Amino acid sequence: MKRILLVRVWESEKGTWGVFIDPDENIPFAVSLELPKKIEDMSMSCIPGGEYKCRLYFSPKFKKTVYLLEEVPLRKYIEVHCGNVVDDTEGCILIGEQFEKLYGKPAILQSRKAMKELKKRAGVEFKLKIKNFLIGG
Repeated sequence: MKRILLVRVWESEKGTWGVFIDPDENIPFAVSLELPKKIEDMSMSCIPGGEYKCRLYFSPKFKKTVYLLEEVPLRKYIEVHCGNVVDDTEGCILIGEQFEKLYGKPAILQSRKAMKELKKRAGVEFKLKIKNFLIGG
C-alpha cells in the first residue's frame, strides 16, 4: 500500500501547519492546515500523530470524493479535503499548495490542485503517517 508522510512543522493558537511528502520520491508535494492543538478538547483539535489508513470516500457534506481517515481516536468522519483557512475545517486536514494569508488570516491556497496531486500519487487508498517536527509556536 502506498505511504504518504505528513510532517507538522508549525503550530500556534491559529492552527497547525504541515507538509505532505511522498517518501518514494523523497519530495514534498503539498501543504496542510489543521485546527490548533487543544489538550482540553481533543475533539476540536488537530488529530493525534500516528499512522492511519485513508481511502477515497464520497463526502455527504462536500458532495465530492475526498479521503477518509480510518480509526482516528475519539473521532469519526475525519477527512483530507479542500479548504483555505481553519474556519473551513471541523477537525479534518485541509490540503493546499502554498502557505499564505487570505483576508488577513493564515491560509493555504490552491487546494483543488493539491487534492488532485494527492489522488494521483496515492490512488484509492494509502497509509498516512503523521509526525510532529515542530519548529515553533
